[in-house]
Amino acid sequence: MDWNQWTPRERATLCFIVKDGSVLLIRKKRGLGAGKINGPGGKIEPGESALACAVRETLEEVGVRPLEVREHGVLHFQFTDGYSLHCTVFRAGDFAGTPIETDEAVPLWFPVAEIPWEEMWADDRHWLPQALAGGRFQAWFVFEGDTMRSGEVRMLDERSCAGYAGPMNTLPLGPGGLRTSRLAYGCWRIAPSGDPASDLATARRAVHAALEAGYTLFDHADIYCEGRAESVFGEILRESPEIRDRIVLASKCGIRFADQPAGAPYRYDFSAAHLVAQCEQSLRRLGVECVDLYQLHRPDWLMEAEEVAGALEKLRAAGKVREFGVSNFSPAQVTLLQQACSRPLAVNQVEISLTQLASLADGTLDQCQALKITPLAWSPLGGGLLGDGGKDLLPAQQHYQPQRILPVLDEIATARGSTRTAIALAWLLRHPAGIVPLVGSTDPARIRSAVAATSCPLTREEWYRLFTAARGEPLP
Repeated sequence: MDWNQWTPRERATLCFIVKDGSVLLIRKKRGLGAGKINGPGGKIEPGESALACAVRETLEEVGVRPLEVREHGVLHFQFTDGYSLHCTVFRAGDFAGTPIETDEAVPLWFPVAEIPWEEMWADDRHWLPQALAGGRFQAWFVFEGDTMRSGEVRMLDERSCAGYAGPMNTLPLGPGGLRTSRLAYGCWRIAPSGDPASDLATARRAVHAALEAGYTLFDHADIYCEGRAESVFGEILRESPEIRDRIVLASKCGIRFADQPAGAPYRYDFSAAHLVAQCEQSLRRLGVECVDLYQLHRPDWLMEAEEVAGALEKLRAAGKVREFGVSNFSPAQVTLLQQACSRPLAVNQVEISLTQLASLADGTLDQCQALKITPLAWSPLGGGLLGDGGKDLLPAQQHYQPQRILPVLDEIATARGSTRTAIALAWLLRHPAGIVPLVGSTDPARIRSAVAATSCPLTREEWYRLFTAARGEPLP
């Protein structure tokens, strides 16, 4: 079973209320597992969060509201008949109300030491005891009917940085009211082949893996995969429209390819007509009426700041864009545009990593802190050089020298029980500017594992060891 390529048909929750040494279970009357003993739970409704589902299902099945609810793990189920289920497991430390029998379930209290495993699903005994004790886990199971054919449970050590980190914390995305997860997902590779079916499968796996791992900001551009990235993401939104309310949807424009139109050079274009037209095309491809964040992709040396500000305000007034940002702008360029805009810019998306330190020295991150602009870091692993090896390196990345950084990354990762990738991302998260790294892999395992960086805050000493290694010379 290749779990990296797996996509669930449905998503659900389980909620176990534990109090005074006993756990509230149910005997289900209908649905999957009817007749078995389990925890209260059920399918997540469109637009509903996993936590809201856990509370709602417990109320509906046994008439009590769980309190002090905390997520403890994720179950992945594949049945041989083709059905597949992703289930988020919660543990509650208290409840309000009195358990009652309903049309859906009979409530049953059991001492934790006397749980009737023989009346439950076969997988439960492999993870539930640790979860009830407060442990965190991920688990994968294959079932044929009621028979468990294979399974793997990975309990996660709270003291380490490895493994599933639970829902990501969020932070403001600029001063305008948007919020983002600590890691964002960059969509520039999600439609690489040009074959619609293949691209949809790639995008579906990547996007759902990011959603399940807690990413909320999804970053596009009109030129990514020549527009196919936005189109395939729009198809995913049509399949699962509830996703739209869970995410911050971003895109960019301003780059024009050569020979568009014929004979034209590769160039940047911030003319008002182009900005408005490209935004409207992105909206059509994405199948939405509004994007949350719209960014200018690369500085146009012919930018007329007042013209750009007018175009942006026109898009906002028409309800097509909520907030604006820039990408690859110098501090001076940000200042020029900001003085012409009536609203504060939300982001500056620039390349930041241990292999690209320019923004730490050129005033970019200082300006972001001063103006409450959120820095988005593209290529946060140096094109992969700080992870498992560089792929699709840009010309400017060909000269990067990760060999002086990797030994220090590995040493810290080993001491932390983590990975090279997580530590490289954690280095960015440690900066007070509130850097949000853009993870661009389409591999579900890598998308999930990157989240470990959010639970691994580096010490000042660790941060400076990596900074010194990246500089290639001692601090002055």
